[in-house]
Amino acid sequence: MGSRVQAGTATVTASGIVCWGRRYSLALAVREQWFEQAGREGEGSWQIPIYVELPEMKLYIRNGDSWLLCEPLAETQDNREHIESEIRKFSQLKQLWLERRKAGNNTRHRVYFPGKRTNR
Repeated sequence: MGSRVQAGTATVTASGIVCWGRRYSLALAVREQWFEQAGREGEGSWQIPIYVELPEMKLYIRNGDSWLLCEPLAETQDNREHIESEIRKFSQLKQLWLERRKAGNNTRHRVYFPGKRTNR
C-alpha cells in the first residue's frame, strides 16, 4: 500500500460502508451480512476503524493481521435502491429457507448456471 492516513472510523449502514460522504462495499461485509444487519429495525448502523489511502480515497478495513480494500459504490439513487432491493430479496429468500427447514423440507437442490462447468 502507498502512504496510509488513518481516517478514524467509517459507518456500516444498510446502503454500504460510509466514509467522508462516499459509500463502499466489501466482500467480507456481504458474506457476513453487515448491510442486512445494519438495515434491520432495532440494530441500525455501527462504526468500524478504517484507513484511507490518499489521494485516491482507497478505503481499507482491518481483518486480523491484514487490510482489506473496499470497493467504491456509485453514488446514484438507482444504485442505492437496487442494493436495498437486493438485500430485501436476500432476506426474504433466507426467511423462506428457514421456514422450509423448520418444516422438515431440508432436501438439497442442485442449481446449474448456464456456461458454468459442473461436476455431475
